[in-house]
Formats: sequence, structure tokens, C-alpha cells
Amino acid sequence: MPISRLLVAAVVLPVVLAAGCDTLGSDPQYYFPFEVVEAVWLSTVPGKAEILPDGGHVLVSYSIWSSFGVVDLSSLAYLGPFPSGTSSPPWDFAVHPVEQLAYFCDGGSVISVVETDSFSVVDSISIPGFLTSVSVDDTGSYILTVNAPDQFLVIDLDSDSIFSSAEIPVYVSEMSEILYVPSASAAYISCGSDEPVVVVSVPDATVLATVPVGWDALAMCLLPTEKYVYVSGEPMTVIRTSDITVVDSIPGLPDSPQLAVLPSGEYLYCSDNGVDDGLAVVDTETNEIAVTIDLGSSPTGLAISPSGHQVYVAVAGVQLLVLE
Repeated sequence: MPISRLLVAAVVLPVVLAAGCDTLGSDPQYYFPFEVVEAVWLSTVPGKAEILPDGGHVLVSYSIWSSFGVVDLSSLAYLGPFPSGTSSPPWDFAVHPVEQLAYFCDGGSVISVVETDSFSVVDSISIPGFLTSVSVDDTGSYILTVNAPDQFLVIDLDSDSIFSSAEIPVYVSEMSEILYVPSASAAYISCGSDEPVVVVSVPDATVLATVPVGWDALAMCLLPTEKYVYVSGEPMTVIRTSDITVVDSIPGLPDSPQLAVLPSGEYLYCSDNGVDDGLAVVDTETNEIAVTIDLGSSPTGLAISPSGHQVYVAVAGVQLLVLE
């Protein structure tokens, strides 16, 4: 199957592309995947998607089952479903950066630990409360989680106990998201509605800043340079990490459940399930929407291959779509 990518001229006006359309531009400078070349059937409606550290598998959580599925990227074979170890469908999961482990939470008091080579539940961590999101620092030493309605926790993975905590000036009613920024040793916390993003130091859990962002901000993404964090919402907000300052906003991108950036950092994909069942691609140099891609089904999760040549999109139509 030939690989086809979108060729973008030096100046591009926003356009809408249907999957499988022709390339755009005659003076190409940048490349990014845009065409659906394969679809892998999943077990049920998917949620979040993430590439495992081996670079060869995508893990997809399920939104109506207490389980997850895995796609082998070399063969595009589907594996699963596998139990997530949660009592209800996972609200969030995070992958360990070094070891073959993933951590799942479902809004309860238990974080389930899954081995990502055998895809089996091997442990659990009990923390009293209502854990709405989970992340892992870049060394794999700490789990970061939000305990609703207003507490941030740092959990030491050597002892599976709370290392530090902070009261955060937001009200978490349901979902939240945590993005760890290694160069700043800080966690960015979003929780939707009209709440700000809260920035907390790790591992000592000191609140560093609160940042006003767009309405219903939840999904976040860090550029590879670690200079900017993009926060979904209306409008999307761009935060400079060096001084935790808003430097730009991008309208027209509401309700993106997951964001992902190419390894080059040049283009950001937004799983914009509020607009035409498609993706929006943002040029991170201009912070403008370069193109939207119609998928025909609401995207729920995004993952990008280490090479940047493929984008994997979990959609409500119970599929993982492969874009090249």
C-alpha cells in the first residue's frame, strides 16, 4: 500500500479534506499524515489511545467496558480485550516510561497496574478517595493523580504510598487530566468546565500557578521542545512553560478529547469530535488551523508513531484508523 502524505505549501488556507483525497500544494515544505489507509476493528467504543514505549503497539482504553485493547503496529493485528483491573470503565491511564507497565484509574480509590507485555493485571495501588486521572513522571519514580474534588497527589512507586500532596484551587467534579513537563519538574492539571489549569511542582507538590484557559479545557499536549503546552477548549490556549504564561489562543477547536503532536513538533493533531467527525491539524509555528480531516466518525483518542509517519485515531465507530 503506497504511503501518501499531505504536502503543504508555504502558505496554506484552512480546507476540509475527506479521507483518501488528493494531496494539496505544489511547493511542499512540510509533510504530515492525512489519508486513512487502514482501519482495525476494536471490541467496543474506544477512549484514550497511546503508543507503548516499545513503539510497536497502541493501547486503547474502552469507554463502556472495564477493559482495553491493543493493536500490533507491525501487522495491524488486534489483541484483546483485556481486563483493566478497574471496577468500571477506565477514566484514564498512563504508561510507564521505562518498565512494561500501565496504570488505570476509574474515579475510585484504586489504581490498577497492568503488565504491557502479557497484558495482565499484576498489582493495584489503593489510595482513599476518588482518583480521576493518572500520569507518571519521566523517570518512572512517581505516579501523579488527582483526588476529587481538589487534591493533587504524588505517589512514590517504591512504596506505593503518598509522597506529597497539595490542595489545588479548582473543583474537579468528574474528569481531569495531568500533563507532566520534565524540564520544569511540574505537572499541569486541567479539569474542564470554566476551571483554570493549575501548575504544581513535582515531587514536592507546591502550587506554582493557576492559568486561565478556554471553556471546557481538558486535553493537553507538550511540544517536543517542552517550551509550550497546548490546552484544548474554546479557545485552545498556548502556555509558555518557562514562565507559565499564556502566549496565544486558537479559536474553533472545542471539545477535543485528546491532542498529539508530531515528533518534529511542527503539527498538532486535535481529535475534534465536535466538528464534522474529524481531526483538526494545527501549524504550531503560526498557531492556525492548517487543515481539517473528515473521518466520518467521532474521534476519541490519538497516538502518533515514533517516526511521525503514521497517526492512529480511535473513533466511536469501534475502529482504530491509520493515517499516512
